[in-house]
Amino acid sequence: MECLTLVMRSKASTRALYLKQNIHLENIIKDLQNKPRLKSLQFRSDYWSIETLSKGFAHLIMTNQLERLRIEASDETITSDLKPWKRVEGLCNFIKNQKGSLKRFNLFLPLALDVDIVNYLGEAVSKLTNLTKLLFALNPCLLLDIKTLSKYFETTLQTNVPVKSQKELIESDPWRPSLAKYIKRLKNLEDFTLIFNMRELNGIEPYRWFVDVVKALSSLERLRRISITCDAGVAYHDLEEKLSAAVREFKHVTSVDIHFYDPSDYYVSRYPILRQALEEVNERQAKRCDLMF
Repeated sequence: MECLTLVMRSKASTRALYLKQNIHLENIIKDLQNKPRLKSLQFRSDYWSIETLSKGFAHLIMTNQLERLRIEASDETITSDLKPWKRVEGLCNFIKNQKGSLKRFNLFLPLALDVDIVNYLGEAVSKLTNLTKLLFALNPCLLLDIKTLSKYFETTLQTNVPVKSQKELIESDPWRPSLAKYIKRLKNLEDFTLIFNMRELNGIEPYRWFVDVVKALSSLERLRRISITCDAGVAYHDLEEKLSAAVREFKHVTSVDIHFYDPSDYYVSRYPILRQALEEVNERQAKRCDLMF
């Protein structure tokens, strides 16, 4: 077996089914041991627990084998009392063990309210020295928004729990990941995609980390394609000039797209300074013969 893809779109209707589902998932990952021809692996579901995936990967001894990896799971703390590092330790170590082979990595975190989870995974990704294509999706709102997933976990997993004993999913305040310093380390990266939603998260100047990421991308000499999709929050207007200045620093890319998403208006263009910067950079880079080959 060279490729395995496991996708689940339906959600468990009770806590018991949810926990049973996670046990099966953990066992499936454990059973991948001794599959030397396996090169591509995908586990995709908004309703899977990333802690469960991590526990499964903790038992999987595999070094410099995978070339493509896609992980999609949510960080829910309703059924867990573990600290952030312990919830993703197994997955982080597995990712690091693929540093010599992994070339493409897609990481979808439909629900990642704890910024430490994002930082731990970001640090693990920074060890992938041969990575050429990376996608980060952090609390993306394109299909399911944060409130929808939070409500599912908080209600379904606590149906028979007394109100006074029920947990809430609480986001970090501020929600400001340190992705920029980790992305800078990916010297072989050629293609980068970032999707995120900040509309419903906390923090003063919550988008500053995003500007830092764009600045970090300009330091990657092999990077050629950049695609960013994010919610159309009003806070961007305060950072539009800084973001535009960072975009103009791109010297090695062949194309860069930044789209702002509004659930009521799909893609919107409300940022003329940024639009102009994007047009200038794409036009300038298209004329460079050295980037055509």
